[in-house]
Amino acid sequence: MADDIDRKIQLMKLEQHASMESLTETVCRNSNRLQAILSKVSQIYDNIYVLMDRTGPKSNCVFYPAKTSIIAIQLGLESNASL
Repeated sequence: MADDIDRKIQLMKLEQHASMESLTETVCRNSNRLQAILSKVSQIYDNIYVLMDRTGPKSNCVFYPAKTSIIAIQLGLESNASL
């Protein structure tokens, strides 16, 4: 009877150890996947930043920054500057 209980306890310990190993492997695998996803998201953010920067307003005049050039165009100053 005591041997039977000891065997059952030993079997329960082995099952618990196996389930803990499985759980540890699953958590590690999910952690690696999450790291890969976060890396991709970071790359996407970088690419979006580059696209936004490249598609932003550009200056038509080499002497004025883009914002000043846009204001000058709106005020009609740039067309008068060539006169």
